[in-house]
Amino acid sequence: MERPEERKTMVFITHSIDEAILLGDRIAVMSARPGRIKEMLDVPFGHPRDGNALRADPRFGEMRAHIWGELHTARPQQVRTPREVA
Repeated sequence: MERPEERKTMVFITHSIDEAILLGDRIAVMSARPGRIKEMLDVPFGHPRDGNALRADPRFGEMRAHIWGELHTARPQQVRTPREVA
């Protein structure tokens, strides 16, 4: 039962892109250390969501690929500074 006067916000943290798209209304893509919000995305699918039908929608694949690309570029470069050995 929907009660618009009792709106709630839930923050759900996941490492699964599919899960984020299936469950979320907005997705915050975070950068690597230090963790910062890199991008906020509105999920363009209504409720209720059928996972199989959603995965067949071309927008699902586009959104998943975009998020994957953002996460891939969010990785810090491994720069190691030489350490002195005493």
